[in-house]
Amino acid sequence: MTLWVIFAVLAFATAALLVTPLLRRARDPLARSAFDLQVYREQLAELERDQEHGVLPADQAEAARTEIHRRILTAETQDSVARSKSRLQLPLALLLGLGLPLVAGLIYSRLGSPDLPDRPFAARAADPAFKMTALLEQLAARLEVQPDGEGYRRLAQGYMALQRYPEAADAFKQAQALGIDDPAMYSAWGEASVLSQNGLVGPDSRHLFLRALAGDKQNPQARFYIGLGYAQLQDFKKAVAIWRDLEKDSAEDAPWLTALRQHIAEAAKQGAFDAASIPPAAPEIPQGGPDSAAGAAIANMAPDQRAATIRTMVDGLAAKLKDKPDDFDGWMRLALSYRVLNEPAKAKDAAQHAIKLKPQAVEPRLALAQVQLGDASEDQLPADFIATLRDVLAIEPDNTTALYYLGAAEASAKHTAEARKYWQKLLAKMPDDQPERAELKKRLEALK
Repeated sequence: MTLWVIFAVLAFATAALLVTPLLRRARDPLARSAFDLQVYREQLAELERDQEHGVLPADQAEAARTEIHRRILTAETQDSVARSKSRLQLPLALLLGLGLPLVAGLIYSRLGSPDLPDRPFAARAADPAFKMTALLEQLAARLEVQPDGEGYRRLAQGYMALQRYPEAADAFKQAQALGIDDPAMYSAWGEASVLSQNGLVGPDSRHLFLRALAGDKQNPQARFYIGLGYAQLQDFKKAVAIWRDLEKDSAEDAPWLTALRQHIAEAAKQGAFDAASIPPAAPEIPQGGPDSAAGAAIANMAPDQRAATIRTMVDGLAAKLKDKPDDFDGWMRLALSYRVLNEPAKAKDAAQHAIKLKPQAVEPRLALAQVQLGDASEDQLPADFIATLRDVLAIEPDNTTALYYLGAAEASAKHTAEARKYWQKLLAKMPDDQPERAELKKRLEALK
């Protein structure tokens, strides 16, 4: 409140400085033109006296009289204009004095942020995030000249610390392309991919976590997110089984244990079962996946040979599905494969075939939405992506992925009430310690 009072005082003080000259001129009764008129009338009277006394000849007196009358006419015109301006000065002064602060206050109330703390440059320079940003910019510039896998890994880790998740995912991708190939990198890359998609464990992210588990079956990050992926698909029992397996293998002082147990309890509550009744189970890695002999052989191939082998496998799967068109799991794997191969049209077709086989299942619709999301622009979500998520929400009214993105779409379209409805429902379903909760609250407040 004090800040608003200070702003009001400054605004009216500024307006007063602008208005004072106008008021002073409006009160000035002796304008320049009026003074000139008085002088010319006295000159005219003096001319008449001089002519009466015979000082001036008649022709000179007439010429002088004509010149004085001309000056009087000019002065009267100027006086008339000055009086008109004077009449406008007072309304103008009132408009500036009262209207300017009010308009400025209205604009600031809509666009300003008076509650933000002061951030002088000295304080920003001392901020660790400010320093890290500068260091990362230097590292990124160096890597453009001298690409290095470990350098890109460090860059990605820095972006993760700054919560710049899409940039972190891109940096991990560069690290992998330059030879970094270990479980920790794949699990961190998968987490960056999940967070850049606002918590959605999509096919790409799942693939990265499976690759992490291929080299380290105990990787807690990968095990947690694979379980989260099943929870998002409403397969709560499988999610709890994976999470209980992680809980069993975790030390009592593991930093993730408290949050993990909260997720287990929440999933059991949503699935309406007792978590203790679900036996622990490790994540299932598909046959031929990265931990199999075939997967290991593929991973050790040269890039061109690896791409050709994967293409052969995908084409083989597509051919098998022509003979077994009712194989739901096969169509889901094919959609994922085409997604990995960056063939979105084929991935969409495969996901839509899976939807036809199970129209009331959420999993194939989310797989389709993941492909459609790849067509998003910087400021607008694709229309088909939004339509798919509306179908998801019609099947599962509490689906968190659909609630988030539909809220984002309504907010982008300036449909504030609808956006608030989706996000408030989503917020009610988020655990108190979920990191995305704080960000969602900020977005809700921004809707005001």
